[in-house]
Amino acid sequence: MTDTRIRDTLHDVADAAPVPHLDRVGFERRLRDARRRRTTVRGVVAAAAASVLVAGAAGGVRLAGELRDTAPPPASETGGAAKATPVQTVPVIVDGRLLVLTPDGAEHRSDVRAEEVLAMTPYGALVANERSEVLLVPVGRDGRPGEPETVLPALSDGVTVSPDGEEIAYLAPRHEVRIIRVADRSPVTTIGPVDMRERIVGVDGDTVLTMLGNSALRLRGPDGVRTLRPPAGQAPQDASLAGSVVRSASATTVTTFDADGHQLATGIAGTVSGLSTDGRWVAAASDGAEGGRRGITVYDAATGRPQRMAGYAGGESIDVISWLDHDRFLAGGLRGGGSFLLDCSVAQGACTERYADPDDTIYSPTR
Repeated sequence: MTDTRIRDTLHDVADAAPVPHLDRVGFERRLRDARRRRTTVRGVVAAAAASVLVAGAAGGVRLAGELRDTAPPPASETGGAAKATPVQTVPVIVDGRLLVLTPDGAEHRSDVRAEEVLAMTPYGALVANERSEVLLVPVGRDGRPGEPETVLPALSDGVTVSPDGEEIAYLAPRHEVRIIRVADRSPVTTIGPVDMRERIVGVDGDTVLTMLGNSALRLRGPDGVRTLRPPAGQAPQDASLAGSVVRSASATTVTTFDADGHQLATGIAGTVSGLSTDGRWVAAASDGAEGGRRGITVYDAATGRPQRMAGYAGGESIDVISWLDHDRFLAGGLRGGGSFLLDCSVAQGACTERYADPDDTIYSPTR
């Protein structure tokens, strides 16, 4: 058989083979677990390990292939979700089910099975389940979760929630970015098409932040497209948008920009970081290996001025930082064979342990 006939035969076999559906949530969960095992063995915290508790928040994986049409279903006949969620309610996933923590120490378990908490919104907890659906679980003022509603029938690539929990951006077919309102699933705007290499990492109002590989960031909004390039040697591995501030995080440092693309602060040390919902603060955790402040430090996003957080000495690995509002953020990490969750306040300048899980089955919000 000639080389040409062999090649044609192989192509025919490949074309005839069915292409399996890629389960993004399941794939990234397995990737999380693999990273966690490697990180535990090495005993170091790298940027790639930021997804131990967060699927796709850092070093996320873009899945190639055709995207299903993920148009959101209409909201319920009540006219949309009602704002009832108390600000200080914290949703986490324990043993594959949603658990809501309240400030008084109560724990309200739900029958909702989920793989990932995407965000806590004014209307409830946004979660992704094992079928790759995005669900909104209403949470009452007493912290008790209600019946879930489907927001997106299939978790499309790059699902991102705005800092205030009002909008969701996701990559639709034809590489368009769609932004919808959480309350009633109504459209805000459609952007694009975007470059196939771009990954959505932030949304605020009618503006999205995308990452172009690991080389640059792009702000896409009504005023057009702005390209943001971090300093040399600080290729972005994670990024976020809040108001008029952009956070670009490399493996060890953070740089901030304004909405016009001008650099604000650079050299903020941290292997894991997060931007507050109002864009004023950057919380960063460091093990001190790269010369940064060991522990958790909050920096002014505009000036880089540091504020040390008490209550955490840096002896354990921090793998995710997730802001709840303009003052409070969660810091989650590994302790021995389990996980722990810290509740931190900028105003109080301290972190306190909120939850401990010796079996390492806790997953905190990604936003």
